[in-house]
Amino acid sequence: MCQQEFACGEDAFNPAKLLDSQLPFHQLANIEVIEDGQHRGRGRPRKDFQPTLISHIQAEIVCKETAITIATEQAGRFILATNILDADKLRNEDVLPEYKAQESTERGFRFLKDPLFFTSTVFLN
Repeated sequence: MCQQEFACGEDAFNPAKLLDSQLPFHQLANIEVIEDGQHRGRGRPRKDFQPTLISHIQAEIVCKETAITIATEQAGRFILATNILDADKLRNEDVLPEYKAQESTERGFRFLKDPLFFTSTVFLN
C-alpha cells in the first residue's frame, strides 16, 4: 500500500483505515499521508509547470498482543475422550501417548490397502 498512488490525502487515508479494520492480529500505527509533486508528461517539464500532487500512505504494522494471546490459548487445546473408565487400566497421563500410537497402526493398514501392494492376489486356505 506504500507504493500505491492516490489523488489526495483523503483517498489515501480511507483505504488505510479499511485495511486496519480488516487485520485481526495487527493494527496500523503512525499513519501518515505524504504528498509529493510529480511530472506526468513525457520529457522535461516547462518552467511554468505546476506539478501534479500525488499522495502516498506510510504506516507501521504493530501486533495486537491480546488478540494473539487469546487466539493462541483457544487453538492450543483439544479434547481426548475414552470409554475406559477404570483408572487402573488407563491413567489420564497415558491417554495422549495411546492416541498418538494409533498413527503407526493406521499407516500400516493404509499400506496393506494400497492397490500397488497387491494383497488381493494373495489367497489364504
